[in-house]
Amino acid sequence: DRVTRRTGGVNQAQDLACLSGMQYLHGRTIDYQGGMYGNAVLSRLPVNGFANRALPFTPGREARGVLQVHVYSGLTEAGNTLFRFFATHLDTSEADRLKAVPAILEFAAEEPALPSILAGDLNALPDSAPMKLLAEGCAGEFHPTYPAAAPDRQIDFILYRPADRWRVVEVKVLEESVASDHRPILAVFELLPPAQPPK
Repeated sequence: DRVTRRTGGVNQAQDLACLSGMQYLHGRTIDYQGGMYGNAVLSRLPVNGFANRALPFTPGREARGVLQVHVYSGLTEAGNTLFRFFATHLDTSEADRLKAVPAILEFAAEEPALPSILAGDLNALPDSAPMKLLAEGCAGEFHPTYPAAAPDRQIDFILYRPADRWRVVEVKVLEESVASDHRPILAVFELLPPAQPPK
């Protein structure tokens, strides 16, 4: 939320950025209660541009979007590599998720050489059609995130590509049931250098 009545007129992403010492980027999805809400990203790494991109949706349903951020990895073994981070919140309607996913894949295909991460509330179960399109048949561990009080299903995900540019260090669901109706999912990645072609 950004200055909406329901959250007391605060800019939530800005306040979180101040508390954490990070920079924030906010992508408006809809106007709401005197302000707006949408997707946000907090980053401690240098940002090299961002775009708030609309996703297709059925008229009468809530508009959805994806926030695309170009981030420098910092000084790592892979160098100061540029990668993309996508943040989104997909609709509860399967039909609208199936409209949104091809658009996200098109955005990712615009710069196929860049390593990418997609994170968000995808409102889809792991074996659903939208997830099969996004994850390309790759199965991971089950991490239930919803409902927060007693999670028994996973609808929040952190996906990455290409597989050979990322090492998954850790994935877990945090024991937090107050801040949201979903539990937060935490993933730690190491960005790897590109594979060297054989000589």
